[in-house]
Amino acid sequence: MNADLVQKFIDALVDDTLHDRLHWCYVERITDDVLQHYDDKLPFEIFTCEFRQIDEHRSYVCFTNAGLVYLVYSLNYPGDGSDPFNRFELYLHTDPYKPDGYIDLCPEKESELYRLENAVRRKVSDSLHDKRFGERGDDYYLELFLRERR
Repeated sequence: MNADLVQKFIDALVDDTLHDRLHWCYVERITDDVLQHYDDKLPFEIFTCEFRQIDEHRSYVCFTNAGLVYLVYSLNYPGDGSDPFNRFELYLHTDPYKPDGYIDLCPEKESELYRLENAVRRKVSDSLHDKRFGERGDDYYLELFLRERR
């Protein structure tokens, strides 16, 4: 994969997030908000299994014109007995009807994913206290959809 293109993609995600052109939610909300559009077939990479645990309070998803973007924070347990490690992973799920329709985006510098997480966390935090949406009633989701289309 072209490293410059991945970097430009991450830069655009950060910029669009900070300028309220992209709106993220926690991965834990996927079952309610997203799963209905994905025919119960989400990418394996966002699920906890015996070799990894996803931190749902530090993992995010957003809709883009290219598909769903997942910023996933995981604790990984290598099967070879080596020490567990934490890391961020970035995925673009391009096809809602294929569980394997995703692209694993690995930037050259892992710090780029922390930069993205800082932007996302700031905006998710702000949106949780956004008075326009109150308790996130039905209007929230309509507004979210309409803002994405601008």
